[in-house]
Amino acid sequence: MYDFWYNHIKRKYGDKAKLCYTDTDSFIIEIETENVYDDMVEDADLYAGNRSKSYAVETEDAAKNIQKSKGLKKSLVNKELTIDIYECCILEGIEDKP
Repeated sequence: MYDFWYNHIKRKYGDKAKLCYTDTDSFIIEIETENVYDDMVEDADLYAGNRSKSYAVETEDAAKNIQKSKGLKKSLVNKELTIDIYECCILEGIEDKP
């Protein structure tokens, strides 16, 4: 996180980037730029590996199964994601569409 902030954000934007909040794995940044999404596309390689956390734990008691997918609504995770989707992604290398 430190490396990304100083070696990418501060180098690219200088005083036009302000760090508003941080925790162990995220930032809230204020950036003065024409279009931040266009800027991100220019540096897509820096953002491509930063995927949200997602995991599932299957137990003998289905009521105790755990599914988490950071950044998605809980209702979507509970209704749409299944253990089978996680298994296909991991075991077969298949990426599920959002």
